[in-house]
Amino acid sequence: MGRSNDFRQLRSRLTLVATELDTGEAAPFGRPGWDHVPISRAIQASAALPGLFPPVKIDGKYYVDGALKKTVHATQALDEGVELLICLNPLVPFHASPGRPGRFGRRRIPTLVEGGFPAVMSQTFRSMIHSRLALGFKHYETDYPNTDIVLIEPDHRDAELFFANTFSYRQRRKMAEHAYQQTRQMLRERLPTLAPLLARHGIALDLTVLNDRRRHLVAPLPARQQRPSTPAVDRLHATLDELQQRLLTVSQQAHA
Repeated sequence: MGRSNDFRQLRSRLTLVATELDTGEAAPFGRPGWDHVPISRAIQASAALPGLFPPVKIDGKYYVDGALKKTVHATQALDEGVELLICLNPLVPFHASPGRPGRFGRRRIPTLVEGGFPAVMSQTFRSMIHSRLALGFKHYETDYPNTDIVLIEPDHRDAELFFANTFSYRQRRKMAEHAYQQTRQMLRERLPTLAPLLARHGIALDLTVLNDRRRHLVAPLPARQQRPSTPAVDRLHATLDELQQRLLTVSQQAHA
């Protein structure tokens, strides 16, 4: 209740940027002339990463992820004179720092070559995206000197996040909790610089929440739902993950 799939019925402005595949031009769904498209359809188009999801057809044209044109379409907001812009970038290249806590604990973090083709391609894609992001932010600082820009992104040494299977449904609780705790840690570490910057805009970080070590995003499962892992269960989960990936591949081929 109270939700809408129509941009024009929202109380706040929402812009979802995709890229028209045949021209490479940005499509700002939600802006005048683009706001007749259902929000759910615009989300599907703006997240249609080539190679993973098929292009989305809207009004006779095909659209893919907005990152094909630009990593962060910040100018959509900057051109309107916003004073504070918060950018979230989930994709960063991985830096294999030995001894960094994470999926591999204190053990040696393997070279990405050992992860095979998927790990190499993931690192390549992340590096390309991040280099474009860094270049764009240099221009933003020069062209929009009156706007404070805050970039929030994962730790480049977070092995648990990099090696996680984003298509694994069973890992969703674990990864959500991990991201939440890592974000709180990042905010605590950046507090000396973030606090005064946000204060200029009337925003204050809740230190009680940041420092509460018992706070969780996802409540622990009840004891009756926690079952010990066995080789058979592990094989079943691995098989289901592989099946899910194969079904995704078949779906992409069917829409190609």
